[in-house]
Amino acid sequence: MDLGVRDNFNVPKIHSLLHYSSSIRLFGTTDNYNTEQTERLHIDFTKDAYRATNHKDEYYQMTTWIERREKLQRHAAFIKWRQEQHSPTTVPPQRPISRPPQPGVRYLKMTRNPTLRRVSFEDITYNYGALDFQDHLGDFLAHLREPEASGRALRRLGENTLIPFHHVPVFHKIKFTDKDGTIVDSVQIQPEQVDRHGRIIPTRFDTVLVWTGQQPDNPGRRIAQVHVVFQIPTSVISQMFPSLSSCVAQVQVPTHLAYIEWFNPIPTTPDRNHGLYKVSRSLSQGRRRAGIISVDTIVSSIHLFPRLIPGASPPEDLTSFSVLEHCQSFYINPFSDRDIFLLFS
Repeated sequence: MDLGVRDNFNVPKIHSLLHYSSSIRLFGTTDNYNTEQTERLHIDFTKDAYRATNHKDEYYQMTTWIERREKLQRHAAFIKWRQEQHSPTTVPPQRPISRPPQPGVRYLKMTRNPTLRRVSFEDITYNYGALDFQDHLGDFLAHLREPEASGRALRRLGENTLIPFHHVPVFHKIKFTDKDGTIVDSVQIQPEQVDRHGRIIPTRFDTVLVWTGQQPDNPGRRIAQVHVVFQIPTSVISQMFPSLSSCVAQVQVPTHLAYIEWFNPIPTTPDRNHGLYKVSRSLSQGRRRAGIISVDTIVSSIHLFPRLIPGASPPEDLTSFSVLEHCQSFYINPFSDRDIFLLFS
């Protein structure tokens, strides 16, 4: 400014900041934003112009070189216009107003073979943290048989449901693909392990977005933490559902099931200060609410921020592996990918 080069700071890089907010709201995250345009102009108007001079009195020669190129460009545009027989009053066609993009469709993809072919109910309880696994499985099977029964009746049926197996095949990963078959998302379900070097790999039970069905007081989405993904052994399906062959339309046994721990329903409005949705663990008599769902109802993975108490020191052993156990309240991260952003924006 002292040299008189500029009288403001409205340079292209800073000016573009004025448009980021509206652009993100309309089109999502700022993927592939860059300043190649202005960098390229520096090459065209400065470097190439300087190379065209004899490096003496370069400023006058550079401006003359640029002026002549602009005249040639305008003359070429005029010739093209005349050749296409355009009229000066021709009004260019109006482009249709584009709508903001919508979340893409994701397709569930499970491996053909399970990670572990035979895991006992006891190992699922202790290694995967699936408390009361057998009770929840009984409730789920009772609901399959009697989908119209009330909650109290289902609990009674679940208590009396005979489960003729005590081992299930278990899967450690859920994948999602786009319409082209490209993997765009995954969910990890991993109990504690020891690698070949003797190091402990902590447990990892990812959180997911579950479709619960559209209802008047429910937007149809809820968050849960997946602890184990399994299958009902095919050898016992006909034994548990003897009428399956004659009423396939009435009883649909899901291919893959998941034991999950629920979070409270997502609020209808976000926090007014930062625009994030707050969720917390769903508890009943001090215990986390859990259940078994079909993996088909899982929409995608979801990332949560821990909601720490202001002024309080976080636990010393707080890590990305233990944060879901230490904290009870979280904020939904809408910036994990484009589809999640569009869903919660």
